[in-house]
Amino acid sequence: NSAAVNQTIFINDNIAPIPPDAPVDVNAQCAGEVPDPIDLMATDNCGENITASPVDEINHGLCANQFTITRTWTFTDLCGNSTAISQTIEINDDIAPTAPPAPMDVNVQCVSEVPNPTDLIASDNCDVSITASPVDVITAGNCPNNFEITRTWTFTDICGNSSSISQTINVNDDIAP
Repeated sequence: NSAAVNQTIFINDNIAPIPPDAPVDVNAQCAGEVPDPIDLMATDNCGENITASPVDEINHGLCANQFTITRTWTFTDLCGNSTAISQTIEINDDIAPTAPPAPMDVNVQCVSEVPNPTDLIASDNCDVSITASPVDVITAGNCPNNFEITRTWTFTDICGNSSSISQTINVNDDIAP
């Protein structure tokens, strides 16, 4: 005598992998501060470890040091179940260049003694040196050797942040012949 019993076992993996915590979001000033992408590992209910490389989606701003990266890791198991995590990297340079000290103010007697304009260099937080040429604004006096020059250097980085310094040059011929 015999008896038979059948059992049907259905295996259906419909559970997505369990991802690690996403790396912390980053807020920085310069493009050079973007962290390097790294691979991350998730665990799956069927015992496999799933490694994923990130994919970056970049939303460009108005300059090279102004953009947002959405860095996404997608973990997919052998049955096509997937889960994703994301990190946001925000780069926004809003710091003005650091201007050098302004040249000392000058008092001279004659127009021939006015110092020649020279370029000056400022430093920027994003490792860029910025050279500026001066712009002179002249306020006339009552004779050719009586006037004031306001000499201004404006240092502007690639994101439009700027700083300025000024020098005053007074020309005043007050010596009798």
